[in-house]
Amino acid sequence: RFHDGRELTAEDVAFTLRSIQDPALGSPLRGALDAVESIQVLDRYTLRLRLKKPYAPLLAALAVGIVPRAAGNGKGETTGGVPVGTGPFRLARFVPREEVVVRAFPQHFAGPPRLTSLRFRVIPDGTTRLLELRKGTVDLLPGGLPPELLPAVRGLPHVQVLTGPSSNTTYLAFNLRDPILRDRRVRAALAHALDRPGLVAHLMRGLAEPATGLLPPRHWAYRGDVMRHAYDPARAKALLDAAGYPAGPDGVRFPLTFKATTGELSRVLGEILQEQLGRVGIPVRIVSHEWGTFFADIRSGNFQVTALTWVGIADPDYFHYIFHSGSIPPHGANRGAYRNPEVDRLLDEARATAEREKRRVLYGTVQEILAEDLPYIFLWHEVRFAALKAGLRDFRLLPAGDFAALRQVHWTQ
Repeated sequence: RFHDGRELTAEDVAFTLRSIQDPALGSPLRGALDAVESIQVLDRYTLRLRLKKPYAPLLAALAVGIVPRAAGNGKGETTGGVPVGTGPFRLARFVPREEVVVRAFPQHFAGPPRLTSLRFRVIPDGTTRLLELRKGTVDLLPGGLPPELLPAVRGLPHVQVLTGPSSNTTYLAFNLRDPILRDRRVRAALAHALDRPGLVAHLMRGLAEPATGLLPPRHWAYRGDVMRHAYDPARAKALLDAAGYPAGPDGVRFPLTFKATTGELSRVLGEILQEQLGRVGIPVRIVSHEWGTFFADIRSGNFQVTALTWVGIADPDYFHYIFHSGSIPPHGANRGAYRNPEVDRLLDEARATAEREKRRVLYGTVQEILAEDLPYIFLWHEVRFAALKAGLRDFRLLPAGDFAALRQVHWTQ
């Protein structure tokens, strides 16, 4: 049932999927449903989807929240503007930049949650979050702290810390429209100039594992035997010389601009890039923007080098969304305009292949090519952590970092 009491039916599912397909809505999920040719409601609980062509990632693409067909404005909201879903908690209060309050939904199909309400507080500063946890005014902190503050959290009495693997990947992205970065030798030089194990050890305080590609090692399609670019500044300099960028009298080869957010981790990463790339003759200018401006620039291709994190990587069709030439915005997330016909061919074939082992081989070849072409420099897969008060039970860290486990959380009696 929806939070307003109405039953969820096949009509609501059809409405949701058609809305995603509607170009006027501008959904970022639209590309994932491009293969769906028609959606037919057969009865109250059954739909039939007809595809234009075989499409292996379909089930993953259908894992979306369902909004009610009869919503007043067609956006899954009631006439009062309150979003309506079918989850274990319903929205009770939303103050932008301050808090979200949700209350238990007794009619949830899997049974009501064990907590009567949850309050999500927005606390932008990491040190302030730590102080709130220390004072006891925060019960659960699911990540959200700079790695250097975690030892202080571990030392707090009556606080337990959980750690676990994530399905997230942090990376450096290059704009391949740039005449300098278009040269693969330059990108290889940048990879050799970066001390990635040092980044994990010092910047992330060991709360990450070095990445060899987009997929974490636990993923079924992961391939680890790909080209790796070890930390080797001398090799970086030789590649830059060969690419036609010798050091000038002042030691400078060419400058780069690193676009960052105002977040502390982004800023510090930029400073490390300044130091390490500076050693091979590449001065780095850091330009920081608040998130909205930053992400608008990235999506429009207004950057040279930037760093971001892909979150919750599930089906390997993510490769198509990120690296296929047909996924250059606004059609996908190939924001650096990477083009490789062989990668396109492999990704198209993998989409049309239902057998997992064949898909694994195809995506393995894609990972091999990307490790050589370097449209990204993959940095690390973070280790997920959460701090919670003693007495809070059954919270589980999920690799994608979502909050589904909150339905089971409860206090010790």
